[in-house]
Order: sequence, then C-alpha cells, then structure tokens
Amino acid sequence: MSASSPKLSQISQPKARNPWIVNWRHDLLWFVAPPLLLVPIFYELLQKFPLAQVSLLVATLGAVGHHLPGMLRAYGDADLFARYRIRFIAAPIFLVTVSVFYSFYRPDALGLIIVSWGFWHSQAQVYGFLRIYDSKVGLTDQPSAWVDRFVCLSWFGGGILMSDGRVTDFLKVYYSAGGGSIDPVWIESLRTLAIVLMGASTVLYGLRLILQWRVGRHPNPVKIVALILSIGFWWYCMVVIRNVILGVAMYEVFHDVQYLAIVWFFNRRRAEAGSSSGWLTQTLFRPRARLVFVYVGLVLIYGAASLWTRSLEVSRIQTVLTGLFAASGLLHFYYDGFLWRIRDQKTSETLGVEHRNETATSLLTAGLNWRHAGLWLLFAVPLVLFTLTPIREEVHAQVVQSLPHSAQANLNYASWLRDQGDLEGAERHLQACLLYTSDAADEHRD
Repeated sequence: MSASSPKLSQISQPKARNPWIVNWRHDLLWFVAPPLLLVPIFYELLQKFPLAQVSLLVATLGAVGHHLPGMLRAYGDADLFARYRIRFIAAPIFLVTVSVFYSFYRPDALGLIIVSWGFWHSQAQVYGFLRIYDSKVGLTDQPSAWVDRFVCLSWFGGGILMSDGRVTDFLKVYYSAGGGSIDPVWIESLRTLAIVLMGASTVLYGLRLILQWRVGRHPNPVKIVALILSIGFWWYCMVVIRNVILGVAMYEVFHDVQYLAIVWFFNRRRAEAGSSSGWLTQTLFRPRARLVFVYVGLVLIYGAASLWTRSLEVSRIQTVLTGLFAASGLLHFYYDGFLWRIRDQKTSETLGVEHRNETATSLLTAGLNWRHAGLWLLFAVPLVLFTLTPIREEVHAQVVQSLPHSAQANLNYASWLRDQGDLEGAERHLQACLLYTSDAADEHRD
C-alpha cells in the first residue's frame, strides 16, 4: 500500500486502536458477516421466485446499480475531483467511446475484457477491506500488504479455476472473441499451479502472523474473520454451488452490500468534515435516516435503467445504451483502483487509519503519470488483439475439447446440437454429462 517500512523487530507495539471501520454492529452487518445471512435469505427467495428472475434483478439492480455510489464519490466530492481532474475527465470520454464502438462491432471482445477485469475487481475489494482493518490497528507495512494480495489472488483465482462452470463460461466468451485453442493439459496444469499457490500463500500468511505475534504486532482480529468469511463465501459460491448463475448472484449481493455501505459511511464522514467535500456530498450524505432511502433509491433507479434497455425495440438505441452501461462498469472498476488507497491522506483520515507521509506530487502527477498510463496497456492491448481475430458463432465444441470432463460444457454442447437437429450427437454429449455428474445434469436438464 505504500513505501517500505522498518523491520518488524524494530517496530514497537502501536497504541490500542479502534479495530472497526464504523462500529462492531455496522461492520459485522455490512462488511464482515453478510455471507452468513445471504445463504438463508437466498434459500427463502428461491422458494418463492424462479432463479432466473432473482438473478436478473441482482444483475441489474445490484451489479449495475452499485456503480452509481462510486460515481457519486468521484464527481460529488469537490476535493477529490480537483486532485484527479484529468482522470475523471479523460477516462469517461475514452471508455464511453470504446464501449459504444465495441458494442456495435465486437461485443464479444468487450465482454471478455469486462469478465477478466471483473474478477480482479472482486478480489481487490476484499483486499482493500483487509488493508483497512490492518491499518486500523497500525499495521501498514508493505510486506503485510504483499502477503494479503498474494492470498487474495491465489484463493480467488483458485476458486475460478476449480469451478467447471466458471471456466466453461469464461471459455465460451474467450472462444467467441476468437481466442486460440487451449489444450486440456494447460487447464489441468493451471489448476495444479493454483493449488500450489494457495498452499504457499496460506503457509506464508501463517508464518507472517506468527512473526507478528512474536514481536508484539498483533493483527486486527476483525481482519482475520473478514478474510476467512470472504474467501470461504467465494469458494462456496464458485465451487460448492453447482449452479453458476446462483453462485454469481449470491456473491454479487455480498459485493454490492459491502460497497454501498462503505461509500455511505465514508461520504457521510466527508460531509461532516467540511466544505471541501463539495455540495453533492454534503447534501446527500448528511446523517439523516431518510437520506439512506434516497441513496438506495438512486442506486436501484440506476440499475433499473439498465433493465429497461432490454425492453427497447429500436436495436441501435439499445446497443448504444448497452455500451454506456458497459462503460459504467469499466469506470467503476477503474475508479476503485485508486479511490480507496489508504496511503492517500484524505482517504486515511476519513477512514480513521494511520497515514504515513509520502513524497509530495504535483496535481498533474496525481492525475496522470507514466506508470499509470502504462497500466492502460493491460486494457488496450488485449482489446486490440481480440479485435483482429474473427468472431466465432459456434464455440461449444471448442469448450468441450478444452474441458472434456466438464458436465456443464457437455450439457451446453448437447443443447446446441439438439437445436441444430443433431439428436445423435446431443444424446452422446448428454450421456457424457450424466457420466461426469448426474447432479449437474438433473439441475439443467429441463
């Protein structure tokens, strides 16, 4: 999170600090323990409503709706906008142009970038909360941040790779965008590597904890609980739950609840801090109960707008609006990559964590620098490369070649073959699906 710090053995035990971001009630309810509540809530919902309806509402009202709070912070906080003016002006122009263009001509390539960036965003949010909780007790050293990042990347990545359903869905998007063939050996090798990295990160994390305790640098216990519940819930949603749609919907709600809550509490503190927060922040985020409903209502309206675009009959208008909401998602991923850095003095002060002075930077450097601009190549280069590849209409056969033992891949191919009139081929792949897991076949057969 910041510059390197002295060795652990040279650091004295910090004074007792408040380990909570808000207080124990709000932290447990909104940041740490939602996974314990979401499982029974979804169970009850699915007793009354079809999964397709529930997942559609989550994907629009939640997944799209929760983009708005980040926008409110970016453009409603006058001081923040002044520090990142270049980014807040240039990024929307660029991403809206790219998203609308690709929505017309290469939605497959744009979809692949969004899926990939979305995975990074999911683990980054959990990582951010871990760093905030450690910073609340004064643990802001760089090695701790590296270990936290290693744990998040390895376990979140492992959850994706160990899920046949998630890998199947990713390969469908990847092959639709014209991606080259992936041999099954490579996928199995990646899964083996993921297991090794998860084991290594866990051992390293354990050793780090032991070292910290030995020198009197006690980690925040709230952070440990948050880490276990967040990663455990990710694995439950991605690996344990066979239905990919259900798993994604459940984790999305957890992600959205965390984000809406942290933006509300953060901006409320900014509103109380004074005039530098700006008119919008001071107006919307005052400590008034009714404003919470206004805030949530705005989020739901923003998400509902994306749902409304699906009903439009004019395809061109629908495509433009789809591109705009795609840009909204990309802006959300991008802004969150730097808006919540606790090494930023304003952010750390608002969160109530220890801030370490860093070399002052000019306004231009704060808004744009060469390293930051270089990171955009990770977005632009893959997008351009996939733009140059041909679009593939039928990808199910390739997915089965890459995942021959995946029940989901075989079932998808069987359904496609049936629609094409190849009943013999459909029966063969349905039998393969039944062979690998009858549970998955029963879940999707109808």
